Amino acid sequence: MKLSLIEIGEYDKVINYHSAQYVGQKFTGNYNESLNLGAKRASGDYLAFCNDDIITTSGWFDKLLPHFDKYDSLSPHCPDNPFWKEKPTGIVEGYEIGKILCGWCIVMHRKTYEKIGGFDECVQFWYSDNIYADQLKYHGLRHALVTDSIVYHEGSKTLHKLSDSERKRLTTDQRELYLKAKEKYLNPCEDCGKLTDEDLCFNCERKLI
Repeated sequence: MKLSLIEIGEYDKVINYHSAQYVGQKFTGNYNESLNLGAKRASGDYLAFCNDDIITTSGWFDKLLPHFDKYDSLSPHCPDNPFWKEKPTGIVEGYEIGKILCGWCIVMHRKTYEKIGGFDECVQFWYSDNIYADQLKYHGLRHALVTDSIVYHEGSKTLHKLSDSERKRLTTDQRELYLKAKEKYLNPCEDCGKLTDEDLCFNCERKLI
């Protein structure tokens, strides 16, 4: 098995070590754009997109692999995730951001990446996982949380190093960009014709699934 590790950082360098290749790549200023550049440089059938503030546990990746026969995109579970009031078990399907679809670690088959056309680069940082969820739903692709695949997320350490104005630009200021871009992943409701996502028509509140 060959491992390609693409790191988004402040420098460019390539290191070959046994069956692994490490490629350093400068951060572009746009999170999803950097992920796309990394995906283009990586090889293999599976792509894992991981933040630099995670701690993996033994076997976390192997525990994801059996579930790709049913799901197109997967996230491991962080036991410290504050969004879960009760401990989840088994496989939890859905697109809920930060809870089921965890942008700090997403693993997919390369064919999933190719089907969505890569990550949408409409936002720079916050809402990057939201637009990815919209892309999955638009293309009829399924995402799930695998609770026995354990990865710890330390949480937004990079953001805490930024100035207040820069942090605001990358976080809350991204909302309007996201809402505008989201429209292209909506479909007309069969009842009223208004644009909707696959869960609920915003106009007539018709439940679609």
